[in-house]
Amino acid sequence: MRKAKAASPRRTRASRENSARKAAQARGLGITRRGDLGEVAFVHKAMSLGYVVAKPYGQMHRYDFMVEGGNKLWRVQVKTSTCMRTAAISSASSASPTAAPSPTRNPN
Repeated sequence: MRKAKAASPRRTRASRENSARKAAQARGLGITRRGDLGEVAFVHKAMSLGYVVAKPYGQMHRYDFMVEGGNKLWRVQVKTSTCMRTAAISSASSASPTAAPSPTRNPN
């Protein structure tokens, strides 16, 4: 029989994870709300850069937004995280495009 592997030192302990979650709740930002704020920040930035942004209906998609720029079309998944450092709290959002087929043009 194999011995059980020890936990990786890079893994976050459950107690630290719970304390971060409790701190976020104490600040009044639930996980869903943080995600919503990250998505709003992404839409604002993309639209200010001149991209057309569309949100699909429902929650069953593997992406959060469709972004059109010129003749290109991207599906974008937005991820948001919060990091607590001593007394400062920083928040970051990242958007990662996934390949999407080019939009078909109507010849009319």
